[in-house]
Amino acid sequence: MKKEGTSLIQLLKSLSRKELRKLDKFLRSPYFTEGKNISSGIIYRYFEILRKYHPHFEDQELSDEKIYSRLYPDGTSSVNIIRKLNSDLLHLAEKFLSQQEFERNENELRQNLLLQLSGRKVEKVFNRRFNEMLKYLETLDKDEEYFYEIYNTWNNYWTNYFLSKSVYKLEESVKHRNNFFIYVVLASLRIYLVESSLLSGFTKMQEEKSEFYLYNEILNHVKENYSNYEEVPQILIHYNLIKMIKSKEESYYYNLKVLKSSYFDILTNADKYNLFIMMTNFCQYMIFHNDFKFRRERFLLDKEFLQTHLIDWLGGIHFFQFLSITKNAIKLREFKWVEKTIEELSQKIESKYRDFAVNFVKALIYFERKSYNKALELLAKLTIEYSHEKQYIRNLMLQIYYETGEDETALSLIDTGRHFIHRDKHLNEEAKKNSLNFIRFTEKLIKARVKLQPDLFFTLKKEISANSSVENKDWLLEKIEEILKAENPK
Repeated sequence: MKKEGTSLIQLLKSLSRKELRKLDKFLRSPYFTEGKNISSGIIYRYFEILRKYHPHFEDQELSDEKIYSRLYPDGTSSVNIIRKLNSDLLHLAEKFLSQQEFERNENELRQNLLLQLSGRKVEKVFNRRFNEMLKYLETLDKDEEYFYEIYNTWNNYWTNYFLSKSVYKLEESVKHRNNFFIYVVLASLRIYLVESSLLSGFTKMQEEKSEFYLYNEILNHVKENYSNYEEVPQILIHYNLIKMIKSKEESYYYNLKVLKSSYFDILTNADKYNLFIMMTNFCQYMIFHNDFKFRRERFLLDKEFLQTHLIDWLGGIHFFQFLSITKNAIKLREFKWVEKTIEELSQKIESKYRDFAVNFVKALIYFERKSYNKALELLAKLTIEYSHEKQYIRNLMLQIYYETGEDETALSLIDTGRHFIHRDKHLNEEAKKNSLNFIRFTEKLIKARVKLQPDLFFTLKKEISANSSVENKDWLLEKIEEILKAENPK
């Protein structure tokens, strides 16, 4: 019989065997189990019966009637008793999870101890634990929680010595209490940063009006007190990231380069990763908008990123990130670096994408080196499972057919490719838009090349340049420039 419908069973199923053993010890402690509707002994016996069927909880012996008869051999079956047992055991299991979380939180344990010691007139013990807490905090990441805990620790200190004039110093008190306001500013900026990156994406020129409280006030406060926050560079980094994303102005990107160079080591791993990703996204945005010097900027960022420990911290590199990094470097003809990167990173790509990612990048290198037949041979050997992979291959094949003058084959691929994209339910809308624009412009380029009318190329160049959602945009512009130069040699 299945009991997975009850909240209690769902919770118990979520526990590992190790957690189940800890719950067993928890339930045997009267400190936690007193005061229930039913005696703790009966609750524990009920738990012992259930745990034997972990993790599936499927057996005929789990019927309410059979469980009741095992708990009360001489009693008359009562559905209400089982309901109360479920309720009490659920509450105890929830209390167990809360206790587990509390014990994992070293900050909370230490702060609660200081709070308890404060006012008990045990100054030697309090001072020892206070100094231990300060030393412990210096080992933590310097994020917003760090500044909150610094404030909280000193707040407990001032509370303990509230009436002691020999200890209380106004200037020092203000300095330490200001950590709370640093926490507020930094925590607020982190929230705003998430909002900025989600609602004002680089590829979508949305100007979303923020509805967060104090948004403009806090940003203006940081701007007006910029130099005062040099001792808290995390605030300056978050501020510049938000302004870079919202304004798309280069100055904030270059500010971030300086800040990253100076303060990278004090950031958390999450903040280091986000800094790289958001700066890289900005470079990509600028490339989409025809500022191709940011290809080199992005390449330098990618090289730096791969030299950090962040890939190991992440547990590997995502397939799309690997492709994006290598495609950009190939555009810059950094072939040796790409080949070395393939060798170093291939085993860190998820296995189901690894073969495609490595061989597709090798095909791209062949393409850029104009070894078109070798590129096609490599593409033909690839096992394709996913929609994005299929589209990557179709787009590259289209480029190869254009380069080799196989216009009829290219136009046929465009026609079938357009139908594939429209029917594909797995490609996201942005990927569809980018690829549809790419094949549309390639089709126009092929037809314009046949007619050899310069005006068509100028019009097409203008149209492509104005569109920020085009796959292989700089390749299309390069092909137009090649034709224009051939038609009008200097």
